Amino acid sequence: MARKNLISKGMRYLWDKDYRFRVNGVLGLYNSMPDDEYLTKQFQANMGEPLHLQ
Repeated sequence: MARKNLISKGMRYLWDKDYRFRVNGVLGLYNSMPDDEYLTKQFQANMGEPLHLQ
């Protein structure tokens, strides 16, 4: 990976909470989180608007 690309990905990881949530989700860091809470946060991170389940 090019140095510039690595730095930009790292900066985005630090400053963008939605990007950080998606990366951490792929790594399995939220496996112990309840499903409805995880899906709500994942929807917010991907779509940019809150999910209303009820």
